[in-house]
Parts: sequence; C-alpha cells; structure tokens
Amino acid sequence: TPEELLAQADELLAEAQSALREDGDLGAYQDAVDQAAALVAQALAALQEG
Repeated sequence: TPEELLAQADELLAEAQSALREDGDLGAYQDAVDQAAALVAQALAALQEG
C-alpha cells in the first residue's frame, strides 16, 4: 500500500541520516536516499492510480 511504501521510505531516510552522521558514509547516505525516493515515487503512482 502507499502507506507501507512511505513507512519504508521514512525508515530508509532515518538510516541515511545515521550513516552520514555516525559514520560519515556519504555513499551509504546517497544509496538510502535514492531507495527512499524510489519508494516515494511508487507510493505517489499508487495513489494516482487508485
């Protein structure tokens, strides 16, 4: 559901912040942000269809 996709995106964004803040890992941050953006796009598409 769109809600589940957005919840997953929220978790990924929290992981991204943690990777950057705690580890200084910009690559992991960018990967998580990219994955979150894809989930948000999927949620938006599902909402527009439904």
